[in-house]
Amino acid sequence: MRSEERNTTGPALAATALAAAVLAFLAIVPASASAADPGRWDLTTRSEIPLVYFQGITSAPDGDMFFDGINVGLYRSSAQLSQEAAVDNVIPPDVATAESYNHVGDITHDDADGGRILLPLECYYPGAGGNTCKTGSIGVADPDTLAWEYYVKLDDGPIKKAMWAEVDSTGTELYTQGSQPSGSNDNTLLVYDTADITASKAVGAPGAEDVVPEHAYPNVFTSGVTGAAYLNGRLYFASSSHVAGQLTDTFRIQSVDPHAFNPGDTDADRAVDIAATRRLEVELQVAGESEGLDFNGNLGGVLHWQIQPIPSDLVGQKPTYPPGIGTILSFVPDATATDVHDSDADGIPDADDACPDAAAGDQPDGCANGNPAPGNDPDRDGVVTASDNCADVPNNFQANADQDAQGDACDPDDDNDTVLDGPDNCDFSANPDQKDTDGDGIGDACSDDDDADTVVDWRDNCPLTPNPDQADSDGDGIGDACEDVTPPPTTDTTPPETTIGKIKVKKSTATIKFATTEPGGSFECKLDGKKVKKCAPPLKLKKLKPGKHRFEVAATDAAGNTDPTPAKAKFKVKKAKKGKHGGKGKGGK
Repeated sequence: MRSEERNTTGPALAATALAAAVLAFLAIVPASASAADPGRWDLTTRSEIPLVYFQGITSAPDGDMFFDGINVGLYRSSAQLSQEAAVDNVIPPDVATAESYNHVGDITHDDADGGRILLPLECYYPGAGGNTCKTGSIGVADPDTLAWEYYVKLDDGPIKKAMWAEVDSTGTELYTQGSQPSGSNDNTLLVYDTADITASKAVGAPGAEDVVPEHAYPNVFTSGVTGAAYLNGRLYFASSSHVAGQLTDTFRIQSVDPHAFNPGDTDADRAVDIAATRRLEVELQVAGESEGLDFNGNLGGVLHWQIQPIPSDLVGQKPTYPPGIGTILSFVPDATATDVHDSDADGIPDADDACPDAAAGDQPDGCANGNPAPGNDPDRDGVVTASDNCADVPNNFQANADQDAQGDACDPDDDNDTVLDGPDNCDFSANPDQKDTDGDGIGDACSDDDDADTVVDWRDNCPLTPNPDQADSDGDGIGDACEDVTPPPTTDTTPPETTIGKIKVKKSTATIKFATTEPGGSFECKLDGKKVKKCAPPLKLKKLKPGKHRFEVAATDAAGNTDPTPAKAKFKVKKAKKGKHGGKGKGGK
């Protein structure tokens, strides 16, 4: 989702483990004053996805997962995120030309017609004013081939762009959010009949007309929604809000009961009833971009939230998750959230189930009618034995983290690492070595903060050594706490002292010794006021003329400091003696 679609209050496969995990995760990012996560969901895994899986996420009953992005691509992967099919542009050229659609939002899977992917369509041209076409549609694609089939135009009265779509568990209702001509959200929940999303009402079909919603419930949402998912009669939706200058945004998943109304109420009355059921499910502090939601049994979780590393404030924020890749955060219901659990997998949440431990559900209260369980579904979880990865244990989500023959509900080793789930410090991430650097009971393989210093690993310059201050004296990206750092040398501003030792004169040669108080430097010498020259001790001066001479020498140390008061000395070269007969020396003529 783009920044213009955020709710702003100012200008605008690592993992963790179950109950303790969400607390550890929240500790790695600064808490905001509004932080109010109720602890209804526990973070279990963080999976990485290609950046092109950008905009939305959904899944089929067989576990296949579907993604779209960055704008118009459509992708299918296995339950373990291995890509199986890809279409770079799912929108046909003639549709793009006719409607100007260039963007697909958060997608949804629908079981109708043997299975189909519903694509919310819009146009977004920032340089031309944003939402230029001011219409929205629902496209239909084949889940096997990812090929485009047709699209149904939505009446542009209540909706000017389709940002996301979600089908309820009965397959009869399609939910999305209303929008203004500018493309901004108007917080209205729109409910369409999925029977209207059909080839007979597709654009180009004889007599086809734009589809209108069955209901429009105002003020259900509190902000622009980035993605949605449906579970146990509740619509879950993701959003984010940004405060200028804050290093993270407040990411939220909320839910409502779209059927919370009294018969005979007007849509306005129903909207009030629905809004009254609004409930906070998850709240995190993240620098990034909230995207799609989905419920499925993959990746060691049930509720999956797609997040991209694009901060809303590109100047002041640093992405919480690694740049260049996408992230899926996976959650399981916390033990305290009884209304989310469905222990017997009969489709009735425990909180509403009069028989929560009886795998039945053939009565409205969740109790059995006394008839024996069907022979092809002994655990009565709605999945026939031939397709059930836990045939004797109810598990209608068919969660299977390691994608072996046994689902998580009956698999004693969910990550297939030979360490049974009970003692395993990472149930859903294989780690036979059970390495746990900080000793917090959460293995490094599924911990986002291995050294428990409150700095998340992919930001930590010493991920295995506690250093909350992140000190890095030499600026090489490796913290001082885990690197032998040689302190930079102290700046030397003190000049050396130069001294002259013994001067030995023999005939026309003088040998001069000199030294400095800081070994390792250099010297410059000058004789009789002439040009300064580089020199080194002992210095021999040859062919000197008889008479007095003046010598100066100054030392320069390794830091470049030169003695401002050179050492000085005088010496004399005697004239050579003449012979008795006037010669220049002995034996002269």
